[in-house]
Amino acid sequence: MMTLCCTRKLLKRLGAGVIVSTPEPTTVLGNWHANLLFTRPEQVILCVNDRSRLPLLVSAKDASRLLPRIRSSVATLLLRIGVPSELVVREIREMEATEIGLARDRSILGSMNDFAFMFRVQRECGPDRDLDEWSWELSGTPCGPLRYAFPREEALRLFCSN
Repeated sequence: MMTLCCTRKLLKRLGAGVIVSTPEPTTVLGNWHANLLFTRPEQVILCVNDRSRLPLLVSAKDASRLLPRIRSSVATLLLRIGVPSELVVREIREMEATEIGLARDRSILGSMNDFAFMFRVQRECGPDRDLDEWSWELSGTPCGPLRYAFPREEALRLFCSN
């Protein structure tokens, strides 16, 4: 069980109802926050994990397929980080029970703004990559709330300590 805490902009796009209280997550990584980015050539959804600040980019196409796309991208990123496959399978299974909530945590929203800015600038100036590659690239960015640790290393630490 986890909650995808969405910005109002994304909630409007999804046409989703919101739970009032966020239940305690059962996943290792905990809840995720998500925001819609109006970028070109396609709109994307930036997700940032609450505990590790792990960033994830997925296509905003077909809102009904958003949650399966997020789970698939999380699995890809966790395997690339080095999380053992049995732990990835367990995490994705726990993520299947997902509630939709409202993004309220200002610290995480600040991290999302930082990642969104980096993504936009690097995408304009850098080589063309798919969204999984951009997620990997951003996960190697030092993050202030983690005392300037890398989100991918923090995610791996969470799985190793669990």
